[in-house]
Amino acid sequence: MACSKIFSGDVPEVTSNIIQRFHNDINTLHSCILVNRIFCQIAIPLLWEDPFSVKYRENLSYHFIDMYLLFLNDNDKIKIINQINFHKFDLNLYKPLFHYPSLLKALNLLRVQLHVINWLYSTTFPTSSTHQSSTLLKYLQDESNDESNDESELIKANIANKRIHDICMVLFNLFIKNDVTLNHLNISFNPDYQKNLINSIYELLLSNPTFISNIQKFTFHFFNLNDSNYHSSLEEYYNKLLRTLISSFPSSIKHLDLTVCNKQSVEFENVIANTIQSQSQLSSIKFSFHLNDNDDELKISSMILNELSKSLPLSLNYLDLNLVINPNDLQNFLKNFNQINLKRLLIRNRSSCNLDITLNILKEFIKENNSLDSFSYCIRNNSNFHNNLELLVKEIQSFVRIKSYDDLVIKVDDDGKLLY
Repeated sequence: MACSKIFSGDVPEVTSNIIQRFHNDINTLHSCILVNRIFCQIAIPLLWEDPFSVKYRENLSYHFIDMYLLFLNDNDKIKIINQINFHKFDLNLYKPLFHYPSLLKALNLLRVQLHVINWLYSTTFPTSSTHQSSTLLKYLQDESNDESNDESELIKANIANKRIHDICMVLFNLFIKNDVTLNHLNISFNPDYQKNLINSIYELLLSNPTFISNIQKFTFHFFNLNDSNYHSSLEEYYNKLLRTLISSFPSSIKHLDLTVCNKQSVEFENVIANTIQSQSQLSSIKFSFHLNDNDDELKISSMILNELSKSLPLSLNYLDLNLVINPNDLQNFLKNFNQINLKRLLIRNRSSCNLDITLNILKEFIKENNSLDSFSYCIRNNSNFHNNLELLVKEIQSFVRIKSYDDLVIKVDDDGKLLY
């Protein structure tokens, strides 16, 4: 009887709760669409809240970008068709039953670019000549959202293709015009070959604050290890970009993920501190910093720990650091956790110096911190140090769960909820 009521839609609240549990199960959600009208109405928003992160499949009769373009006005459609020289796009198609653009909740700039590149190749070339396009599909078939060298090379290889920039901007404008309010924004870029697009999107976001007025998870990955192309003016510009962008967010961010692979100034550390101070609801922070120069890495990592120590929010319960750690800096940093109920601490230490001292500091912190539930500590390969690490595990395993980094690292859904 209960099952029949669920499938008939007589108890929509229960039906919704059940389908919500399949939030990340694309195949099951597609099956739910076929059950009945109620199931379809619940499943469709879940499928379309983050389509750019979905694994790409070959031989599809259409791409979801085609569906989005159906919501352009006629003038914009004609303009795009003439500009991009489609070989397949039917202006006479009716708009779908659901208003897909308005359902968007998460945007990953890198994945948007990758899907647009593939869509352009598959749309502007006839089927018989898609050999070039087929070589690109593999870059979209990775289900993870992490950046890879292959993906970066694909974007870099298409720098001169202005159509990619234009279509990305068409999509962003479409979302804004349809009153989208994002929960998750991921900006990952390398200014060597993404500067024009990031500048355009930056201006668009600042001009349309509603679009980012409810950001709960913000990811900002900045890559530029090519020092020959790096200038202080560029650093100053992107520091300003990050600072201005985050200052436009309300204090609603719960999860902050920052990765920087570049030389930075003191100004950047201040930007990080100001960012954290401006967000009173932060529950997780993930920070990673990389350089090619070990001495500079140590210096800047110390500055980062110092700035972070001044701005840790009381709401913080998850911290993930990937730095070159000086034990004295770490000790001073951990002193600021007396009033913070930290649940998970993940440290990836890329320093090979004073490792025993660092371990002792961590051991004392774990023994004194009653709120800590789980702990992970990764170091560079050092066979002599592994024995000491094993001793640490034995000493603190009664105080805290010791897990591998992959077991403890959190994922966050598009509603800002932690997935443990």
